[in-house]
Amino acid sequence: MTDLIEARRDPPAAPAARHRRVAVPPRPRPRRRAPTRAGGEGWVEVTLAGLTAAAVVGLARLFRTPAAFAAPVALAGLGAHATGWASRRARLRASVGALLARAAGTLAATWTVLGRTTVMGLPTLATWRVAHHQLAVAAGAIRTSTVPVAPLAGFELAAAAGVVGAAMLADWAPPTVLAGHAQAPMAQTGGRPRPGGRAAC
Repeated sequence: MTDLIEARRDPPAAPAARHRRVAVPPRPRPRRRAPTRAGGEGWVEVTLAGLTAAAVVGLARLFRTPAAFAAPVALAGLGAHATGWASRRARLRASVGALLARAAGTLAATWTVLGRTTVMGLPTLATWRVAHHQLAVAAGAIRTSTVPVAPLAGFELAAAAGVVGAAMLADWAPPTVLAGHAQAPMAQTGGRPRPGGRAAC
């Protein structure tokens, strides 16, 4: 009877629970960011400006007075480059920066070629009329002139417009294209590494 009471008081200990191993999923690796131009942006801008100046000097050899032609055209291109660089430093949108670069190049060409037609440095309706007339004169002279030609105002305006457009593309197109190529593989593979290659970045 005594043994039965003690057995009720002290129930048998339950067997120790076995420890189960829980599989821990591996931590996802941090995605690599698309390459940017922040590190060597200064050298990139110097290189682009040098290429623009070299193109203007090469084009100026077609005229009788190369320096008179190259000065306003180079100033317009460098103004566009400087404005594009400042816009990126301010983290403005690409469209806004492109418009500002175009405006800066146009103003630079207007001040150097048609400065007498401006009012306090701002183009007027007379400025656009004179520019249109000078472009028409240059279009007619290019058909009958031989190299080297006289550096007419219309030639300078046309060359400045082309240089500013090229500067805009050089400043804004490469980052956009690089970002698009970097994001396309990531969207196709879902951020996972390709077979036999590294993860898309």
